Amino acid sequence: LQKGLDMLAALYEKHPNDVRVRRALFVANMKRGENHRDSEDLGSSLAKYERALELAQNALRDDPGSFQARRDVVLANKGRAVTQKLAGQFTESLASFARAIEVSEQLRREDPSNILMSYDIGSGQYEMAELYLVVNDYPSALSAAEKTQANCGTVLEKNPAHTQSMRVTAQAKFLAGNVYAALAELDNQMDSWRKALENYRASSEIYNALKADGKIVAADEKRLVALETASRIAEGKLLEVVSKVDSTL
Repeated sequence: LQKGLDMLAALYEKHPNDVRVRRALFVANMKRGENHRDSEDLGSSLAKYERALELAQNALRDDPGSFQARRDVVLANKGRAVTQKLAGQFTESLASFARAIEVSEQLRREDPSNILMSYDIGSGQYEMAELYLVVNDYPSALSAAEKTQANCGTVLEKNPAHTQSMRVTAQAKFLAGNVYAALAELDNQMDSWRKALENYRASSEIYNALKADGKIVAADEKRLVALETASRIAEGKLLEVVSKVDSTL
């Protein structure tokens, strides 16, 4: 793959205005960035995504109305954001996801019927919710999780069988449950534990629906096990709080 990328790079130097060569080089850099990330070479991964983003932005500069160029800007920013997240560059990752979402929202405004854009926005918001949770920004994490569900809900209204939107919605509900559980550990409020439990149960319901349809994957199975544990803990904590309240009456 690297040899092919080098050949494309050399070809692009000779023909910088060849749209097909530039797009092929973009795709090659994206793929190489993913490969480097999978092998935990995050520095090299980031460099490839930066190059892919540069190529996409050049294409957008040459043709500002191009759907493909703007879509490539989205993909490159998301790829870069995931690598930045793994590298612990949380602020930079949030900025990259935000840029990807911004462009996707522009594309959706131009074509509201394109559910791909709503899914892109929803999945990007979920990634941001995870980052906000890591840095203990609970209000932002909840807001991003809610936006995730709203955007994936838009997809599911038009295509109820869209598996990825179901999966990301389940993940967002699980995350929201974890946020409420974290808040409950701080204030031990009945409402926080109740909301945590509600989100855990709603998430489990979606995963079980995927399982019933034969669409569940290994990562989903692991989350289901984790959800069962989290639900038991939240239920136990909620009962403790209720008992304390009752004892004071």
